Amino acid sequence: MARVTWGSEGDQKIVQDIERSSEDNIFHGELKIEEGMQPGKWKIDHILFPDSYSYAKVTSLMQEWDGIKVLGQGETLTSVVDDLSFSEFTVQGTKADGKAPVVRKKSIALTGKAVKKKGKAKLYVKASDKSPMRYVACVWKNTATKELLYGDMIYNRKKSRYEYTLSASEFGKKGKLRLICVEACDKYGNKTTLKNKKLPKLILIRK
Repeated sequence: MARVTWGSEGDQKIVQDIERSSEDNIFHGELKIEEGMQPGKWKIDHILFPDSYSYAKVTSLMQEWDGIKVLGQGETLTSVVDDLSFSEFTVQGTKADGKAPVVRKKSIALTGKAVKKKGKAKLYVKASDKSPMRYVACVWKNTATKELLYGDMIYNRKKSRYEYTLSASEFGKKGKLRLICVEACDKYGNKTTLKNKKLPKLILIRK
């Protein structure tokens, strides 16, 4: 699977995953034009390939640095600069979605405040948006080591909420885990971030 990020001239971003065909070994995909997209010009911003392709990331010539600017990468990624103007197209007749998801603060809770040696605890939150959700994530901080734990929350359709499960193994050797951030992002990159004082004070201890 390859991950394509499309960008509009108004800086709206859409992330699309496309599959590689076993028949011709080529990645195929179609971008559906939807109501929430910004009208105007769009093109591929960058493409991220999977492990077997050495994490090559193809970036467009969007910023100038001696004529070319390679977007910053981590050590595990390989950057390849290319002109992706061939992918440019124009969207007409749509109305951009600029509204961020609604995250219900009162819905944020834990199934328990302590985790036994082989036990688990579940964080859950209710978040919604008129557009499809790209992700809902949470961040925990170890009160002793100050290390951060990032988690992608999974949507539970039966209970209409997002959930993340923590186990005792995620604590490390010492410390408690404190919830410091919950963030929801819709398909078009609109984000709602709750952190610190905007969050209920949830601290998870290990028994």
